[in-house]
Amino acid sequence: MEAYCVYVGADGTSKIGRVTLPMMAKIIGEDGASTWTNVQTGRTWGVTGGEGHLPTDDFGPWHTAGNPMMSIVLQGAWEVQAGSGERRVLELGSLTIFLDDTGPGHRSRTVSIEPSIVIGVGLDEKSALDFKTQLGII
Repeated sequence: MEAYCVYVGADGTSKIGRVTLPMMAKIIGEDGASTWTNVQTGRTWGVTGGEGHLPTDDFGPWHTAGNPMMSIVLQGAWEVQAGSGERRVLELGSLTIFLDDTGPGHRSRTVSIEPSIVIGVGLDEKSALDFKTQLGII
C-alpha cells in the first residue's frame, strides 16, 4: 500500500512524494495464539479537526510536522500544500506521512462542508528512516 509523504528535499523545500507502507502479517500458532510480524512502533497519538466549509483559499499558517507523523482522515477532507507548491486533497481514509521537520514546512485547510477529523500518530525514528530511505533523501 502506498501513501503520500510530505518531506524536506535537498533544497530545504518541502515536497510531496509517495512511500510504500510496511505490511504486517498475522501468524497463528499450533495452539491457536496469534502473533504479528513487521509491526511498526508508534510513539504518540491524538485527534484534531477543522471546521467544515466550502473550499476557499484560507490555508492555515506554514508549519513543520515537528516529529515524524502519520495522519489518517477519519471524517471530511482537507488539503495539504508543500513548499514546492504541490497540493493534495486528503479524503476519508487517506493516510499521509509527514517528515518535514525543518524549513517552512507545509500548510493545510479543510475542503469539505463537514468538519474534517484526523488522527495523528507519532512515528519512531526507525520508521522515519525507512521512509526517508525510500525517498532517497538519506
